[in-house]
Amino acid sequence: VQRAVFHADLGPTRYEILAMLIKLLREGGESPSRPMYAVEVGVQWGYTSAYLLDSIPTLQLLGVDSYQDGNDAKPLPTMLSITSRYGRRFTLLRQTCRALLLNSMIVLTSYSLTETTLTERLEMISSRGHQK
Repeated sequence: VQRAVFHADLGPTRYEILAMLIKLLREGGESPSRPMYAVEVGVQWGYTSAYLLDSIPTLQLLGVDSYQDGNDAKPLPTMLSITSRYGRRFTLLRQTCRALLLNSMIVLTSYSLTETTLTERLEMISSRGHQK
């Protein structure tokens, strides 16, 4: 039984490594045209989100970006500019740490919902508490 595999072709940057690891998740028979879903916690400037969405055309990405009350960080305009070109493939959930924690309880208890219903729930939550 092989216990480990060394992937020399992952790439030298963390962006390339993340993209390749996500692509490796697809191996095992799933249709390459079927959407993949991922969550990025800590979007900040949006560069990792953009690289992943450019590298994986079927990726649907939920970006979770929290901030401290009263500290609406400088990266927001840049992040919105970078991620806006992906349309519905990128959903931003940006709220204060407290609001995000309360709303995440709703998401975590919704794991048995269908994919469509969960996506609708996430979009509803994100539209209540962030700028898009």
